[in-house]
Amino acid sequence: MGYIDIGMNHIDACKKAGCTFVKFQLWNADKLYRNTPLYKTAKKLELKTDMAEILFEYGRKIGVDVFFSIFDYSYVDFCENLGVKYYKIAARSVHDKELIKSVAITDKTTFISFSKQYPCNIEKTLKLFTDPIPLYTISKYPPEISDFVFKDFNKIISLGGGYSNHYPNIHTCKTIMDYKPSFIEVHVALDKICKNSPDIVCSINFKELEELVKYE
Repeated sequence: MGYIDIGMNHIDACKKAGCTFVKFQLWNADKLYRNTPLYKTAKKLELKTDMAEILFEYGRKIGVDVFFSIFDYSYVDFCENLGVKYYKIAARSVHDKELIKSVAITDKTTFISFSKQYPCNIEKTLKLFTDPIPLYTISKYPPEISDFVFKDFNKIISLGGGYSNHYPNIHTCKTIMDYKPSFIEVHVALDKICKNSPDIVCSINFKELEELVKYE
């Protein structure tokens, strides 16, 4: 099964589960993973812009907003030409001044993950954006329950934010829904078929996603 087929199947499954947003990751493995143990895998799984465009258009065709986490400012022009409505900036990128500036000037809604592993001035960062949505996350794949810091999470909630999940289950997400987060982001894998993905250890399956969407 090719990457496009896998991507389209994920979009279909997300829509079936009741999701209206689907996010993929745009990275340059030579920049993000060079000299790391994940380099060969990341290079193989790297989403090329031509494939990203197909997935974006497919999502639009079936009524799903597809957007991207970007780890390099050079992808902003591609996303703008494509017509994305949203951006995602990972916690590891909050100190990338070129990326932050390039996304901020688009005036698009931007989801920004914050974690204690990459400390920064959250309020100062949010002020750079027209419509920022902060997300509390734990930058470990996967985290331990003891890694969750409610003080930090509550701060994000007080700023109108949400939660980005890296636990390979939905138990934490269900608990967090009692705090009325603005958004919950989860990693999902269709029947765990993407077994070589760096994110597989923090992914839930689509049965769990459906359960989470229906949970009140």
